[in-house]
Amino acid sequence: YCCWVGIVGFLIKVLHRSSLCRAAAFGFVGHGSGLPDALSGAGDNEVQVFADFIEISQPGNYRDLPGDWHVVVADVEASTAAVREGRYKDVNLLGASCIMGVLNATRPVEIPYIFGGDGATLCVPDTLLEATRGALLATQKLASDEFRLRLRVGVVPASVIEQAGFKIRVGRFRASENYVQAAFSGGGVQYAERLVKDDKAGQPWRL
Repeated sequence: YCCWVGIVGFLIKVLHRSSLCRAAAFGFVGHGSGLPDALSGAGDNEVQVFADFIEISQPGNYRDLPGDWHVVVADVEASTAAVREGRYKDVNLLGASCIMGVLNATRPVEIPYIFGGDGATLCVPDTLLEATRGALLATQKLASDEFRLRLRVGVVPASVIEQAGFKIRVGRFRASENYVQAAFSGGGVQYAERLVKDDKAGQPWRL
């Protein structure tokens, strides 16, 4: 199973290499500097890439996600049962499809994301929210029509997360020469994931 997750991550990388200057199994993908100055580019608030894994715990390696961005959470419902039935490839491919769909819809903007095996979490700017919704709705339909699985998707504004007392801080860890991995701190991403998965509290944010 772990090997297959690695293969799916590799496929994300390969499928985007022809059109994107950076690609990763987990991380940032995009053409150049599509992020706002708060995350990329020159200036004191640039997100610097760090290469020593121990630096992942250093607060100075992270920058706040702008308030007009959103945290997108997608995961396959009842994924544990599906894996027990031997459908781990279906589960992983749907998680990867969420990432590939959003990256295709939002290019050339750099999008930080993490792949969780049965889903994905991404951060997107408000200007690309509608394109992101369209990509994820199409992936939901794919999950239902082709795989007979339910894909839960939610979009939580960064401002809502901050009002709840959490921060979304983004870092960039160079895991190897070939890719940069996104790293998050502040508890905001975890809060968004819990919120979207809550059947009652998450309803306002579900697609």
